[in-house]
Amino acid sequence: MPPGVNATVMPGNEFLLGKAHEAFDQNGNLKDEGTREFLESCFRKFIRFTEVANILNIPEEISYQAGTYQVTTPGHNGDLPMSVTVSNDRIEAIDIDNSGESAGIADVVFTRIPEEIIEGQTLNVDAISGASVTSKGVIDGVAKAVKLAGANPDILKKRPQAFSAMDTEDKEYTTDVVVIGGGGAGLSAAVSVLQESREGFFGGKSSFYWRKYGSCRRTNECSKS
Repeated sequence: MPPGVNATVMPGNEFLLGKAHEAFDQNGNLKDEGTREFLESCFRKFIRFTEVANILNIPEEISYQAGTYQVTTPGHNGDLPMSVTVSNDRIEAIDIDNSGESAGIADVVFTRIPEEIIEGQTLNVDAISGASVTSKGVIDGVAKAVKLAGANPDILKKRPQAFSAMDTEDKEYTTDVVVIGGGGAGLSAAVSVLQESREGFFGGKSSFYWRKYGSCRRTNECSKS
């Protein structure tokens, strides 16, 4: 499994068919028996691979030593103190002291990411565009707490995302400014909007309002007030 991808990859042989226009008969069947046997063996291996992969993808059970665990994790402006409460079989609460972080785009990190972790009981959570350092810090902090609680955080990283994180429904929002793209120009524009105390909609890999705690994803329609 490649690191950071969470994908089970099938090892196999590359197959290239030379002179393809001459390799088939009039019924569309391969003429060469050796080629047919080789491809049949590839398909048999693939079927076997899917059977094994399905077993590997069965969600593993996880249990915790119930309690509240205090951890610190790197944020954008320094360490973020976190408090993670778990019961015997689930993460119950995530509290983050973000007083050392600058108010603005990263605010949504401290609401959306804990909500998605708790909803899906998963650490398979997308980072927020424009606040990837803080996003990773929150996810890593919860992973530390899970480990302190006697569980393996890798199990949670393999779980599917929370249902709300996979929402693809189009939504319409009314706002003052829409910024599309999370590069240098987009972030500069977002800062300017914040300085003017206006509401805005940021559209990147993850879309969200700033100065509001509601969030959305993959929104195709936004109207300007």
